[in-house]
Amino acid sequence: VFVSVVDIDENTIENGRRRSIASGLEVSYWIGDASTLNDLRNVDDVEDLSFKNADIVVALHACGVLTDVALGHATCMNASFVICPCCFCSYPYLFVSALKQNEKSYKSERMQAPEWLDIHSSDLNQLRKLCEIQGDRSLALEAIHSLCALRLNAVSKRHISSLSSTPLVNLNLSLKMFPEKFSSRNICMVGELSHARDPDPI
Repeated sequence: VFVSVVDIDENTIENGRRRSIASGLEVSYWIGDASTLNDLRNVDDVEDLSFKNADIVVALHACGVLTDVALGHATCMNASFVICPCCFCSYPYLFVSALKQNEKSYKSERMQAPEWLDIHSSDLNQLRKLCEIQGDRSLALEAIHSLCALRLNAVSKRHISSLSSTPLVNLNLSLKMFPEKFSSRNICMVGELSHARDPDPI
């Protein structure tokens, strides 16, 4: 297993690096903007960029549009994912890298969150505010579920496995919750890739 961590904050990267060394874990740490994956600096001067073809994308408490950024990378990499969203109003200016299909092929393009989610920006802003509403946990959860559903719908339309006319894998999407004692932000979006079953012979 090869693990790569990307974060824009040098202190966070250094703390993680120290902990992984103390635990005897082999982890590659990169400092830079996760929304582009360009101009990243490896803290150990490693030049291997194989993480750009990851098998799984994991983001814990990905603030605001960073959740969409992580999902976009998963769609382009044909990767499984586990994403735990957080702070829904943060980083609205970030761009999401996602696949766009034309008549003959598809390519990666950068787009803002409303286009990625196929929703008007004013409606998205209102939904984000409802996700952060205080004093009404039930309403906030309904809003969070709605936003997560929009995100998973975006993945289902843009993931490589969905765009292929003869998919070799199936993409199974789900929303899961873990115990709130660990975090009040306890909803995860999960995308699991599995090999497509060969059609039954006629």
